[in-house]
Amino acid sequence: PRPMNCWMLYRDTRHKELKDANPDLSVQAISSICSQDWKQLPATQKDEWRAKAQAAKEEHQRMYPDYKYNPR
Repeated sequence: PRPMNCWMLYRDTRHKELKDANPDLSVQAISSICSQDWKQLPATQKDEWRAKAQAAKEEHQRMYPDYKYNPR
């Protein structure tokens, strides 16, 4: 699998937080909230998620050195 990008990492973390706090929310509702929150996130906080994504990418490259994305 491909490494997660900054949005995917943010959404995954935020989804878990929202689902724990509001178990009755649908996946669609959670995605909408995550999207709105991401758009309003300050650039400094987005940079933190970009750094996490870069670290995930580097770890992925270490684990799978011959990996090449090949869309179907």
